[in-house]
Amino acid sequence: MEVSIFSLFVIIIVVFLIAFISKQKKIPNKIDMVILLIAGAGILLVSQDYYYLLIIIWIAVFIYFAIKYFIKKQ
Repeated sequence: MEVSIFSLFVIIIVVFLIAFISKQKKIPNKIDMVILLIAGAGILLVSQDYYYLLIIIWIAVFIYFAIKYFIKKQ
């Protein structure tokens, strides 16, 4: 399995952003930001040949936020 420079760059940036977010005390909804970072990195790293993985990532993130913010408030 070959790791491109772009993939390595994306992974390093996401890891540093997650570490930064987790150490901040004034940021509300840390888990939401971490989930969005991981989903965004997943979408960038998944090849366009595996479009079903892109759809699964989008659906999983949408379901999480739908349950958390829309269904809970009702």
